[in-house]
Amino acid sequence: GGRRAFIDATGASVSLPPSIRRFVATDEVVGGLLSALGGDVVGCAGSLDGVAAVGEQRAPDLRAVAALKPDVIVTGAVERAHDLVDARLVAALRRVAPVIAVDTGRPAAAG
Repeated sequence: GGRRAFIDATGASVSLPPSIRRFVATDEVVGGLLSALGGDVVGCAGSLDGVAAVGEQRAPDLRAVAALKPDVIVTGAVERAHDLVDARLVAALRRVAPVIAVDTGRPAAAG
């Protein structure tokens, strides 16, 4: 059980823990996708039924995310970039847990 590498939608190599059980999503689209896949979404920026809110869509509150002790944080991606309101959030979130970007098919103009 060591860490394993995963290439996310930004092209970044993300070192994942051997066991991933707890997810935090940075928006409702990502949270819904993870839930549909059977993931244990413990927090979501925005509103997702039955899941703790951790800030506004694409603008998670770092303290709220950290308090949930996620194994992985999942963001959306647009044009190979994390889909967050502030690009500096990615580095801050990485101090909490590995951050994976998934392409949700959202157009760049989506808000």
